[in-house]
Amino acid sequence: MRISGEPMSYAWLDEVLPDAVVVTDEAQRITGFNAAAERTWGFSAAEVLGQPLALLLPPRLHQVHHAHVARFAEDPSPVRRMDRRAEVFGRRRDGHEFPCEVSIARRPTERGVDFVAVVRDLSEQRRAHRIAHLGDWTWDLVTGAQRWSGEARRIVFGTGDETPFTERVHPEDRVFVGSSLQRALWEGTPWDVEHRVVHADGTVLHVHQLAEVSKNEDGRAVRVVGTVRDVTEVRRVQRSLLESEATVRALFEGARDAVILLDAAQVVRSANAAAHELARQLGAPLVVGAQVPARVMGPLRALLERAGAGESVLEETRIDSRPPRWLELSINPVRLTGGEVGGLLIMARDFTQRRSAEEQLRQAQKLDVVGRLAGGVAHDFNNLLTAIIAATSYLREELPPHSPLHTDLTDIDEASARAAALTRQLLSFARRQPADPRVVDVSDLVANLERMLRRVLGAHISLQVTLEPCCFVEIDPTQFEQVLMNLVVNARDAMPGGGTLQVATTRDLDGRVRLTVTDSGPGFTEEVAQRLFEPFFTTKAPGLGTGLGLATCHGIVTEAGGTLTASSPPGRGAVFEVQLPVPKAALLPGSRRSPSPVKGGQERVMLVDDEPRVRVLLTRALQRAGYDVQVVASGAEALAAFAKQPFELLISDVVMPELGGHALVEKLRQAAPTLPVVLMTGYAEPAALEAASRAAHLELIAKPFAIAELLQRVRALLDASTEQPEQVGA
Repeated sequence: MRISGEPMSYAWLDEVLPDAVVVTDEAQRITGFNAAAERTWGFSAAEVLGQPLALLLPPRLHQVHHAHVARFAEDPSPVRRMDRRAEVFGRRRDGHEFPCEVSIARRPTERGVDFVAVVRDLSEQRRAHRIAHLGDWTWDLVTGAQRWSGEARRIVFGTGDETPFTERVHPEDRVFVGSSLQRALWEGTPWDVEHRVVHADGTVLHVHQLAEVSKNEDGRAVRVVGTVRDVTEVRRVQRSLLESEATVRALFEGARDAVILLDAAQVVRSANAAAHELARQLGAPLVVGAQVPARVMGPLRALLERAGAGESVLEETRIDSRPPRWLELSINPVRLTGGEVGGLLIMARDFTQRRSAEEQLRQAQKLDVVGRLAGGVAHDFNNLLTAIIAATSYLREELPPHSPLHTDLTDIDEASARAAALTRQLLSFARRQPADPRVVDVSDLVANLERMLRRVLGAHISLQVTLEPCCFVEIDPTQFEQVLMNLVVNARDAMPGGGTLQVATTRDLDGRVRLTVTDSGPGFTEEVAQRLFEPFFTTKAPGLGTGLGLATCHGIVTEAGGTLTASSPPGRGAVFEVQLPVPKAALLPGSRRSPSPVKGGQERVMLVDDEPRVRVLLTRALQRAGYDVQVVASGAEALAAFAKQPFELLISDVVMPELGGHALVEKLRQAAPTLPVVLMTGYAEPAALEAASRAAHLELIAKPFAIAELLQRVRALLDASTEQPEQVGA
C-alpha cells in the first residue's frame, strides 16, 4: 500500500484484505490507497494521494459525508474497532457511481489521527440481488434504525418515499406478519414468512422474508438482519402451472378418446374416464397399477413392442369382443431425460361405427353402380320389347281370325310380358322403377313362383306351401315377388344344414291378407330382432350380405299399406309375417270396366325417340289411327320443328342424348304451357318421374307398352285439351 509520508509499511494488508483500503488524515486528504482501491475506483495511488476524499465520492453525498465524519470524530467509543458500517456510494474515475459497504476506524499517529476505511464494492452483489429479486435489510432494535438495500427498497417501497414498513404490508396480511415477527423476536428463532406488500402506486407484490435475530449478553434481541425476495413472478408461474395442470387434467379426463399411460413394464399408471369406459365395453376393465388386460394385450403386444423400441405407432386394429370393435391407436414413447423410453402414451379411438358407415357407403356405391348398369340395360331392352310388342300387334291385325299363326303370336306376347317383368325386376332393384300397384291374388303369385323357390332352396330344405284362394291385395306384383324371394333366401341361409320352410297365405276376418314364412333354423335374439329392419344391418359373415334385403322388404310392404314383423318363438326358428289390406271392391279383378274402343284422330303429333325401330313402329301405329305424325330423332330437332310449325301433342322418350324428354317439355312449354305430352320411359330417375307425375297435361307410359294403351293415352290428352282450348304458337 502507498502511504504518503509514513515510514510504516502496510503491504500485509494487500495480502490479507481483498477489499479496498483508503486512509485519510484529519483534513480528509487521502494518505493511503491500496491496489484493491486502485482496481475499485480506477485511479492509481499516485493520482489520489494528497487529494481530498471527496474525489472518490459522488457530489450529492459530499455534505452528508462531512456531517458523518464530524459525528464520528466526536464518538467516544474505542478507536480501533472497525464495526461501524454504513452503505454508501462511491464514484469511479469514469464518473459512474457504485454501491459499497464501508467500515471505518480511527488510528492515532505522530501527526494526529488517521481514518482507515475498508471499502467493499457491492456492485456485483447488488446486480446478483437484482437478478434474483433479492434485497437485504437490517433493523437496529435499540435505536429503531432500519437500513434497506436498493433492491430491498425497490421491492418493499417501490418508487415512492420510504415509509414505515408496516404501512407497506397488505392490510389483509398485517396481523399475520406482525404476530409472526413478534414470535421470532421473543423466541429468537428465524423469521421466515411470505406476504404481500402494496406500493404507493397500488402495485401489489408477493415477497418472501427471511431474517435472523441477534441477541446481546443478556439474551435480549438487539438486531435483526434479513433478506427480502420478490416472488411475485414465481407465484404467478406456480399459479399458471397449477392452472395448466388443471387444464391438462380436465382435457385428459374430458377427452372422448381413451388415453392410457403405461410405465416401462407396461403397467397402467393413469387412464381417463373414456379409457375405463372403453375397457368396460371390451370386457377387459383397466386397473391402475396392474398390467394391461390379457384380452386386449394380444392384438396390442406387437404394437407396444414397436413403441417400446422408440417408434411412434399409428395403426388400426380389431379387438375380438362382443360385438367386435375397431380401434384407431396412437402409441408414442415417453422419453426420460437421458433419452431412454420410460413409458408409453396410448390414445385409442373407437371407430367401429365409422367403419360400419364406410362399409355401408361402399355397399351403397356398389349398388348404385349396379343399379345404373341395370337401368341402362333395362332401357335398351324395353325399346326392343316395345318394337316386338308393336310388331306382333300389327301381325295379329293382318292375319285372318282363324289363322294358326295367332298361337305363335300369343306365345310371343307371353314371352314379351315375361321379359317386361324381368326388366321391371331390374329397375326395381336399381330403385329406378316407380311402384305400379295392381290388384293381385298373392296366392297365385306364390304358386307361380313355387317352382323357382324350390330351385333356390335346394334339395336339403323341404318346402311346404299352404295357399288360401282369393287373397287379393293391391301391390306391385314384382315388388311382392321381391319380398317373398328375399324372405325365402334369408330362411335358406339360416338353415345351412337343412330343414323345413313353410310358406302360407291366409285371409283374416278383419279384412287383411297374411303371408307367413316360417323356417326351422336357430332363430335370433331379442337384440337382433330390434335391428332386423335397419339398413345395412346383417348377421351374416362379411361379404355374404349387404344388410339391405329386409330393409327393402319393409319399405315395400309399408308403402303398400301393410306391416312386416318378425319373431323367433323358442324352438320354432324364425317367423316373418307380411300383413296387407284387402283392396276396395271396386278395384277387385272383374269389377273394372271393359276398356273403351281405341279412337284415332287427325291432330298434328310430334314423335321423338332416338331408337329407329321404335320410331318406325310407333309412327305406323299413329298414322293408322289417322294422326298427322312428324318424326324426329332428338330433342333439338323437335324444338326446331316446333318453331317452324307448332304441333298439338308431343310423344317423346325420356332418356335421350343431349336433350332428354323432361328438358324438351320444359322448353316447349315456355311457348305452349298446356301442350299435351306423352312421355315414354324405359327407365328414369325416381325424382324426375315424381316431378313429371305432378305436371298438368302430361302422361307417363312405361315401356314396353301395348299400342292400344298408347293410343288411348294420346286420345285422352287431346280430348282434355279441347275442353280448355288455348292458342299454341311459337
